[in-house]
Formats: sequence, C-alpha cells, structure tokens
Amino acid sequence: MSYNNNNAEKSRQTVQTCCSDEENSFMLDDHEVITEDGYILKLQRLVKREEKISPEDAKKPAVLLVHGLTCHGDNWCLPHVSLSYLLVEQGFDCWIPTLRGSSMKHVSLSVKSKKFWDFSFHEMGVYDLPAIINYVLDLTGNANLSYVGHSMGFTVLFALLSTNPEFCSKVNVCVGLAPAHYGEYIRGLIFKISLGLGSCVGASSYIRRHPITNRTTHKHIRYVVPKSKEIRFLSGCCMHPSGEVKSQNSSQHMEKEIYWKRSANKTSIKVVCHGLQCFSAGQLQMYDYGRSTNRKVYGQSTPPKYEAVHISTPVATFSSTGDLSCTPQDVARLSGELPNLISHIVIQDKSFSHSDFVFGENARVQVFQDVILILLKELCPIKRSDLHVSSGENAFMLLRLISLMKPDEIAVDFLLTKMSNLFEISLDDIEDGLRLLKTHSLIISSNRVLTIHRLVQDVTRYLMKSKSEYEQHIRRILTNLVIKGWSRSEIGHAVQIWKHAANMDSVVRDHSAFPVKLVGRLLKLSLFNEAYEFALLNVNILKHSLGENNRDTLRMERELATSIGWMDRTEEETKILEKLLEKSTTVFGIDDEDTLRIAHQLAISIPDDLDAIQRNKNILESRQRKYPEDLKSIYISKHNLGLRNIFARNLEQAMEILTEVYGWRCSRYGSSYSETLRTKHAVGLCLYYENDYANAKEIFEDVLQSRNQVLGEEHFDTIRTRRGLAFVLREMGFHEDAKNHLEIVFNKLKISLGDDHPRTLAAYDELQDAQGWS
Repeated sequence: MSYNNNNAEKSRQTVQTCCSDEENSFMLDDHEVITEDGYILKLQRLVKREEKISPEDAKKPAVLLVHGLTCHGDNWCLPHVSLSYLLVEQGFDCWIPTLRGSSMKHVSLSVKSKKFWDFSFHEMGVYDLPAIINYVLDLTGNANLSYVGHSMGFTVLFALLSTNPEFCSKVNVCVGLAPAHYGEYIRGLIFKISLGLGSCVGASSYIRRHPITNRTTHKHIRYVVPKSKEIRFLSGCCMHPSGEVKSQNSSQHMEKEIYWKRSANKTSIKVVCHGLQCFSAGQLQMYDYGRSTNRKVYGQSTPPKYEAVHISTPVATFSSTGDLSCTPQDVARLSGELPNLISHIVIQDKSFSHSDFVFGENARVQVFQDVILILLKELCPIKRSDLHVSSGENAFMLLRLISLMKPDEIAVDFLLTKMSNLFEISLDDIEDGLRLLKTHSLIISSNRVLTIHRLVQDVTRYLMKSKSEYEQHIRRILTNLVIKGWSRSEIGHAVQIWKHAANMDSVVRDHSAFPVKLVGRLLKLSLFNEAYEFALLNVNILKHSLGENNRDTLRMERELATSIGWMDRTEEETKILEKLLEKSTTVFGIDDEDTLRIAHQLAISIPDDLDAIQRNKNILESRQRKYPEDLKSIYISKHNLGLRNIFARNLEQAMEILTEVYGWRCSRYGSSYSETLRTKHAVGLCLYYENDYANAKEIFEDVLQSRNQVLGEEHFDTIRTRRGLAFVLREMGFHEDAKNHLEIVFNKLKISLGDDHPRTLAAYDELQDAQGWS
C-alpha cells in the first residue's frame, strides 16, 4: 500500500460555499492513494481557502465523507447544502475520497480492460477504505477518525469492519445516511423488477466485468416497462439509478448542476449486481458467483454473510419516509442488529428523498445539524455513561461557560440551540443544571432569560483550578463556537468571551480569525459603534500578538476602516485604506485576495465616481484573471461597478451590469438572499434616476418586504430601502405615505445608530423638509 500527494499546493481547486460571509470559501487539496490491488484513488482534503495546511491541522479531528453508488467525492462539495463546509467550520479536518470506478486509474490496468471493472462493493470495503483510512491517519497523526457514509458509502464500511474488526478502533464513530443494507420494503417499481436480475446477471463473468454509468441508467431505464404509467411519468424527469425521481426537496436552480455532477460517474456492473443480490437474499452477503464458483472462492456453496456482531464502532443511522430505496423499516432492521447503536433518526418528510441526504435544500436543518452533534458528542473524551454526571457537575459546567459571557440577557433557548455543541451533556441535563443554579441563587431567571451577578462570574473564573484549565476551557469554546446567524442580543456574549481570550497571547495567535469574523458579524447586524470599538481594541491586540504584517491584523484594520466609514468619517476611512493597500501590496502582492478586498473597500469610500469606476474595473479584471472560479467575488465587483455607474449617472451601463448580477445571484442563491436583495435595491435606485417611478416603487416595496423578513426592521439595509421607497412615493405624489416612511426611518436610525449619528441627523432634516411637501 502506498501514498502519493501530487504537489498539493498546485492541485488545489477553489470551490464556492453557501455561506453569506465573503470570507467563507474553501479549497480542495488533492491527494492520491494506491490500494493494495493497484487502484489509484482520488482523495481530497477540504480547507479554508485562505488558510495554509499546517501541523495545526493534525490536531483537528479527522472526518471521512464517503459517497454512494455511481457518485463522486465532489458531490459533498456542491454549493448551498454541503455537509463538508459545515464540518470544516466546526473545526473538523474533512477528507473526501472517490472510490474505484468513479476514480478511474490503476497502476497497470487500462480502464478499458475487463479486469479493471471486476470488482464489487466488497473490494471497495476491504481494499479502498483501509488504504484511505491509513493514509489520513498517517498524515494527520490522529489515532482514529469519524466516518459519514451515504447509501453504499455506509455499506462498504460495514463490509470492512465486519471482515476486519481491527479497523473498529480506527473509526471512532460512523454515521450512515440512508444506509443501503436491506431491501424488503423497497417501494420503487424498477427496484422490484430489478431484484431478480442480480443473481442471473451477476453469475455471468462476461457481463459483470463491465462498467455502468449513471448516464447510461438515465438513458435506458425508460425501456424497462414501456407501458407503465410510472415509467411514462419518469421519462420526462431526472431519475437517479436508485429508481427515484429528482429530489422534491432540492431547489430548482440546483437540479441541473446536481444531475450533471452525478451523471458522468461510473461503477462496475458487478457492484450493482452485488447490491441486488443482497436485497434479494434479505441479508448483506459477499458476492454470489453461483454454487460451483462459490465453492472455489469461499469453500461453500453460498456466499458468507457480513456479520454485524463484529462491529464495535458506535453507529448512528438516518432514514426518511420519502426514501424509496432505503426505507425506514429496512434501516430500522439494520439498526437493531448493530451492537453499538447511537440512534436511528427518521426524517418524517415524504418529499425528502434518497439523494436529499446529500443534496437536499433542507438537509442542513433536517440532517446535517444532527450529524455534527453526533460527531461532536462521540469525540468528547468524557461520556455521561462513564461518569454518571450529577446535576451539580452539570451546573458547574454551565456556570463555567456563563462566567465568560455577558452577565445580562442570557436566553435559555440561546444556550440550548446555538451553544449546545459546547456541552458534554444532554439538553435535558442543561435544563436541570440551570434549575439548580437558580435554586442556589447563583443566577436569576425570568421569562427564560438569565442574569448572573458579576461577582459570581469572577469567583467562578477564579475557581478554575489553574491557568492551563482556564485556557483550555476558552480554547474549547472558541473552537466550537459558530457565530454565523447570531442575533443582536446574542452577539454580545461572543464579544465578552473574546475579551477573556484576548488576555492570553497564545490563544490570540491560534484563534486570530475569530475576532475578524466577529467584527464582520457586528457590521452585518448594523452594530456600527460596537464594531468600531471592538475593531479599535483588537487591532492593537493582534499587532502585539501577530505583528503588523499578519493577514488577520490587516483584516482587522480593514474592518476598522469599514466601521469608521459607517460613522460617516469617510476621509479618515480613505486614509486608513490607502495605507493598508500599500502595505498589503508590498507584503502579499497586488493580485492577492486580501489586497483586492482592501482595494474594493477603497473604491467604495472615495468620492470621485469616475476614479471609483476605474478602480472597480481594475479589481474586476484582476479577479477574473487570478481567481476565475471565484464567481461570488467577481459578481461582488460587478455589483459595485454597477452602483458607481448609477452615481455617475451612466444609467444604461449600470442597468446592464446590475441586471446580469441580479440574474446570477438569483439563480445561484435565490431571491431572498441578502446579496440578491442588495442588487435588486440597486436596480430600483437606477429606475428612480431614470424617472421610472412606477417600476422603482414595485421593486423597493418587494425588497422592503423581504428585508423586513430576512434582516429585520432595524437593519441598516432595510432602513435604506425604506428611505428609497419614501422618495419614490414623493415623486409620485403620495406625500403622506412618503412622510410616514421617513418618520419610521428616523426612529429606526435613532435606535440603530444613536441620536447624534450623522445619518440620524440627516434623516431628521429630511423629515423636517417633508413637512413642506404638498
């Protein structure tokens, strides 16, 4: 068994994520693994685009994501819905293999030879997985890894662990998403027709040693029962080889992308026959060559069974009532046979299909969050079953966390939902611990909102036995804390936790990206004063711990400049950005993404529209040349170019650019995505300057309604749209409606920015001027 990493730095690929934060894009680092029987497998490591792979990655828990039949590792990296990005955000070291067949290389065999295709899922389990697992463990230095397998991706691990139990110690936990094992309750007509083909076709050495592609299945399956109503219906649909129609749960703009990514992948006919044989026999067994050949291969007339009793690895299984091929009844039977079952979770949604466990639009909520919780809990060195944790220990664990947060407005539901992955105890035990703290007057609770005395917080931090324990506690919180989606009332707790962390240089060095993300979240929530104070403090902290030329130091300075700009101190913002641009160009180069982002921010801040337009064109050209696959950043540049053309009154050119951006963002992310709404607002602004007030009114009203729902009434983008609508209404003669909107704008700005902010004062002047409208 041997390994090969073909110049990983040069082979990296940029991929896009569903995250709204511009910082959150990732790269795939390519590796190759050679199995004992000579197959060369593709193995990819998902990393943050702007993070270099370092020895620190070896400290992260490794997780393997394994694809299903006729699929490919890339299926785990589609935009919008991918589990892989969430795992990396949670601190996992994410590895994505592509098994033989989909990986079409061998040290000596041609892919056109019959011998190359003479394998079933047994060989994938006993040859592919050991090579992949040992490679990852050797490279990272970890003793074991976590495993997530979809459909056949679980079956191959079952084959490995049941025949080679020593690998159970190398897999700390396994999650089976719609595991393909039993087929008694299969509901698809095509499956039922196909079950009888497994044995007769599988026994033919000529037929089984050929490839079959996903695309071949799509092309020919409609001829199976040409007069069937079901087949006539399916002929116009994208049908997976599992016999399902295209996902009812996947958004329409993703269907073509998903289909073509999956349709070109190959596997051996022998793999398909092996699965059909198992479904027909009612058990997971080795390949059935026929009685005569079975005696030669196995020493018995029937193929041996893969025995679950040998599998000591903890396993969690998932199924769905909408899955035609791996039904909840069949998965329940498998789950009942597993010696160390964690749970069997059933998705009660008839529109949630077999492929939705990987591609589904709602998979994040219905599946991925539970998967991540299972992995985190199983990685915990302390298990409740081992310690029989008492309520007092639970309470103290909670108290240690709360001692690092803001003392006021700690919502119980916030602890249960947003921070539950930090605990080593169940949600019920969290509630019990909080009740005990309340009983002993350590916290005060009212309407599910907690308050803790500052002295109690200080004493709790003092009681942490040593500096190392205190530091370890903070590190664990920062590693597992995901602040995306936190509200205005919640984000202050993260700020408070970082204040404690900032007192330790080693923690700052290892978690320097956290405060950058945190100030970005403050800006997204329109908390501009808080963002300014936080950035100002942390620029100095990062300079001291990391140096002036560190990336995160420069990013924090850029966010400081952004917050200053929101306070209408444009001249000061421009000066900071010009110095930053010069420094970043010297240290990282003119085409570096951080340099381009500083240049982008500078192009927004400068008052000269023509100069800004030229700068935006230069940034766009650099991004298209250096990062052609980073479409999200390219369209951010195009959006800003269109916006500055509006200000320069190049309205025809602006409309052309913005229409393109809106179309791309709408098809990529949907009409309610915050950046899509931003472009739609700009289109409305362009129509306003073209004096097309009726269409501008319609667009501003749509954007205002969406932003109210997505961002809230007090978000600055919502307020900006309301103001735009007010001026459109004024031009159309609806003066009272316009005045009402301007009054709301003024009141919301007072809440968001304060009475003395320049934009609040400007809104007051506009409201006074409106009194004279008639």
